[in-house]
Amino acid sequence: MLPRMAELVSLERESIYIPPSGMPAEKRSGKAGLVYAAYCSSLYRRHGVWIRSFADIVLDRNDRPIYFHASSYIPHLTYQGYGIKVVEGSGLLDYLGGIPEGAYAIVSVKDEGSQQITDEIAERLRLFGMTKLDRRKLRHSYVWIGRKKEGTSYEVLHEECSVEELRWEGMLGETEAVVASGGSLSTNVSSIRLNGIERSPNQRGLNIVTWASGLPVESTCFDTFATLHAQGSLYRADPPGPASGDFRTIGHAGGRLDGVDYTNCLEAFELSYTQRGHRVFEADILLTLDGEPVLRHDWEAYLYRHLHQKRPEGQAEGQPLTLEQFKSLKILNRYTPVTAADLFSFLIRYPDACMVTDTKHSDPRLAERQFSKLVEAAAPFGYDVLLRVIPQLYTEEMYDAVERVFPFPRYVYTLYQTKATDDEVVRFAASKGIRFVAASSDRYSMGLGQRLKDVGASVFLHTINDLDSVRRYVREQVDGFYTDALTAAEVDRAFVAYEVELHTRREMLSEFLVRYFDFPDEKVCQALDWRSLDELAGLSGRLFDCRTGEEVYSLLNPDRRTDL
Repeated sequence: MLPRMAELVSLERESIYIPPSGMPAEKRSGKAGLVYAAYCSSLYRRHGVWIRSFADIVLDRNDRPIYFHASSYIPHLTYQGYGIKVVEGSGLLDYLGGIPEGAYAIVSVKDEGSQQITDEIAERLRLFGMTKLDRRKLRHSYVWIGRKKEGTSYEVLHEECSVEELRWEGMLGETEAVVASGGSLSTNVSSIRLNGIERSPNQRGLNIVTWASGLPVESTCFDTFATLHAQGSLYRADPPGPASGDFRTIGHAGGRLDGVDYTNCLEAFELSYTQRGHRVFEADILLTLDGEPVLRHDWEAYLYRHLHQKRPEGQAEGQPLTLEQFKSLKILNRYTPVTAADLFSFLIRYPDACMVTDTKHSDPRLAERQFSKLVEAAAPFGYDVLLRVIPQLYTEEMYDAVERVFPFPRYVYTLYQTKATDDEVVRFAASKGIRFVAASSDRYSMGLGQRLKDVGASVFLHTINDLDSVRRYVREQVDGFYTDALTAAEVDRAFVAYEVELHTRREMLSEFLVRYFDFPDEKVCQALDWRSLDELAGLSGRLFDCRTGEEVYSLLNPDRRTDL
């Protein structure tokens, strides 16, 4: 079940790793499932890699590289257009060539072992004495026995291929061997018994057992239906489309519905997912009078008027409803209010969606109670759904309260309730590994944004509903936006336009400096790469007026950050 730590360290951030075995679906809602989900969260926090079971990945929507060991995934990924690369592992030809001189080798096919044996590979296998295995032997049984000679050649002791099950037994030196091979057209089994002990891995493809005097018995398997690399090799699957990077929009309170904001109703989330292209949503979450989490901005009277609801009989202004009263409401007279169970059902229905919580209250005791109830509500859906919940923090103290409930992989630190200084915000984000900081446009500054980027945090502004503001703040290095009405595509286009303009201006200035002042390319890149578009625009005219390299140097390096 556990991934290999040495491999996780080498994988890039935000990639997906499929462990050799995962938590069975039926156990994900129990205590073991909660522990496993917390473990996967801790791995993400340490290494930035998502642990996923293959069944939980939406292949046609995924844009992240996927790492895995089980070759059985390769045909499914190839069918979806993924490009497969071997990161680490022994190839069949190298393996056969590297067996020690004098060692015996037995090959027994189970299920299917010929699909990757192209004519070119078949020709190279003939050099080892394997002459009867090629792509025309689909689902055949196959047994091959040889003894390694000097170099890469073998003394072939037995070879046979058939649609029927094959069996061979005899003495190989002082070892009694009994071999069976059944392709999927016959018994679908591989057995290699040496002195009565089963040694075959009995996996699809070429099961290979080798041994020699003074050396231990080695067993391995090559799933030659899918790959020419040994069992246990590490593979990387690259999706067919370009990576989109981190998300840039958060659907605020589910998104605008029928011209109304803050509905937090199921239909708003559905519309924002299917029509606005949002994959991350903010949900306002409160506890009902009987202590159950539901999606609601507040209980104030104006909200009933705003959402065209009738106040339940006997409810005082500002008083919470019971869960049953809440479930009986109709938002805008026809839409569905959302309970915690509905929220998690939405996340299960859309496995690439995530939810940012807006639980309103900064009191640590109330926060702990709210998130305890959320974790309880997740149990029927499997606790790994919590890995797609991003708690929004209002104070530093709230972090510890939430952590006592569950170690969520990512947090948003929102600044509208805190009086923390920029220094305190940056220090907190750095010390706790906060991934996202949310601020109003009044609270944000480019200086704060850059300092947060330096400690690994992205900055989102709330709540932005016009593209002119998006374009402005993209130029000011904001990473994303909470929005009621904008689509993900509209916001993405603003980022792409900025990147194109930034790249073009950098290229223009770089070519000018290299051509007219003979600066080295790499030094020019260092001097320009860290500057924003507005900084480069301000520099352009002044650089074009320079007559000497010393003038250029003084403009690009006033604080000696770059050595041209």
